[in-house]
Amino acid sequence: MRANNILYTEVFFAPSKFIQNGLDFEEMIDFLVNRIREEKENDGIVIRLLVDVSRSFGPENAMKNLDRVLKLRHPEVIGIGLGGAELMGPARDYQGVFQKAREAGLRVVAHSGEDDGPWAIWEAVELLKAERIGHGTSAIQDPELVKYLRENHIPIEICVTSNVFTGKYVRKEQNHPVRYYYDQGLPLSINTDDPEIFNVNLTYEYYKLWRFLDFSLDEIVDLIRQGVFASFHPNKESLWAEMEKNIHLVKTRYGLKR
Repeated sequence: MRANNILYTEVFFAPSKFIQNGLDFEEMIDFLVNRIREEKENDGIVIRLLVDVSRSFGPENAMKNLDRVLKLRHPEVIGIGLGGAELMGPARDYQGVFQKAREAGLRVVAHSGEDDGPWAIWEAVELLKAERIGHGTSAIQDPELVKYLRENHIPIEICVTSNVFTGKYVRKEQNHPVRYYYDQGLPLSINTDDPEIFNVNLTYEYYKLWRFLDFSLDEIVDLIRQGVFASFHPNKESLWAEMEKNIHLVKTRYGLKR
């Protein structure tokens, strides 16, 4: 993360398969929290966790995962997300889980519109009250949805490499809807999804925007800014001020302009 000049990140952690294989949730979270604190002490990088309640294992398992999160209440665990195989369960099946999470003060996000149509995103924002949408590639099919996301300031977590790899709606980088979303004024956040699986880092994701989707340097800087303000960081203005200093140093060092 330090090599990519990351100062703050929100990491998705999916515990269900590990629990199924016999690992203890509390022990896993304690281990991750200890590593997060070490990272902050050693490199100054702030990491927060979003626990994937997972639609791949059904609503009952999702509620159990939420209850585990609520039992521990580590400050490093700031919310839940709905990941897993999108076609295995509609968002409406998890309405009770997300309502309970919101009432407990947790942040909520949902992967949606990666393998299913725009109706799935509608459910995520209207029924789950998701604060961000992961992937969201099918939103481009519904102009009213694009308008709704823009007007309600609901960011889309863009994962170009991942979306091309899975290939449901995007077969090559040049066809990714991120260019359209940006031009339409949607709030966006650029992400790696799963850097180990896809062998990517955040810098490479931004490079692809420049290389394949005609994003200028100024637009990429704007996307970095949008990512900061799409986050759940408690002091976004302060974080962005620090990021701006780093961006200025990089641009000066390499003679970058536009």
